[in-house]
Amino acid sequence: MWDDVAGQVFDAGCYDPGLYGHDADSRWRSAEGAAAWIRQCLTQVSAAGLVAVPLPVAAVAGEQARALRGELLRGGVLRALVTGLDADRDLWVLAAGERVDEVLLLDAAGDVGRVAKVWRAFRADPADPLPAPHVVRGIDRLADRIDLTPPTPVQQCPYPALRARLLDRPDPGLPQLAPIEPPGAVTLGELVEAEMVAVRQSPPAVAMGGDAPMWTAKDVRLGRAPSRAGDAAAPGAVTARAGDVAVLVPEGVARVCREEGVLLGPGIELLRADPSVLDPEFLAGVLRAAVEDAGGVDLYAVPVPRLTPAEQRRYAAAFVRLRALEAEWLRYRDELDQLVRAGFRGLAAGRLRPAEEPR
Repeated sequence: MWDDVAGQVFDAGCYDPGLYGHDADSRWRSAEGAAAWIRQCLTQVSAAGLVAVPLPVAAVAGEQARALRGELLRGGVLRALVTGLDADRDLWVLAAGERVDEVLLLDAAGDVGRVAKVWRAFRADPADPLPAPHVVRGIDRLADRIDLTPPTPVQQCPYPALRARLLDRPDPGLPQLAPIEPPGAVTLGELVEAEMVAVRQSPPAVAMGGDAPMWTAKDVRLGRAPSRAGDAAAPGAVTARAGDVAVLVPEGVARVCREEGVLLGPGIELLRADPSVLDPEFLAGVLRAAVEDAGGVDLYAVPVPRLTPAEQRRYAAAFVRLRALEAEWLRYRDELDQLVRAGFRGLAAGRLRPAEEPR
């Protein structure tokens, strides 16, 4: 039967390796054989065509099918993998057209209608809210095991609910952030090894009495101008450039340097990234979240999301808005604190009296 269709091209194809054809072909039993059959199937669909292949459940994450998974991802032919339709096998959807990086990994949980809706939305736009939680980048799954297990639902993030509760306040200026499946990450240490990031630390004692403006740890924490002066020619002295990121690990602070030639005082670590690889505001936001949550975190172990420069700039803009919101709240809290103190003192000293409440 295979000979009857060999050489023909179709708009779609479905091959069930469980049947093994009329010639009892068992090549699907091995990853190498499966890869050979997949290549054969792809030669018989048009550039816009698709091939659907039911494969054993173990092929998603099993060691024997690791090479097959790697070949499909690197070749950019895997479009979707749907689990939960059958107890023994999963549905793999392949395409021979233009190579793509987005792959739909969906746990159907037995709901065929849901699969159809998600697939149609994915074909129209992988970023659509319906398929987006189930879309991964192929490159992010090319780890040691090349595991294609569908992503688990994103853990509920409190940000949207907290934002909704604050929206009734005057001009809250809250950035809108949508839950997503976390992208792949690379550690800061790996970026340092690749010479994309340099880490420098000021010495425990910095020579005073020079004429170079110098940040103290408190200056960095408060986001203010340098308050001291030091000797930039002293051994081990670290001078910041605009775009560097100053970090106070124990205090959970990471700030982008805006000035040139500022000397760093003790206790400050400085990260200098290749701006074509890492946006400074993006890096500062990632570092702040890491050191704020863990306190004594090892900077070299901090995971940095793998995002394109354009995506980093979008994230950086959100980090900046959050930082501005925080600064505004701190100013408001300080004014409110002064108000409360003045009220207590005025009432206690008899300089204030309760007025009638407005009706």
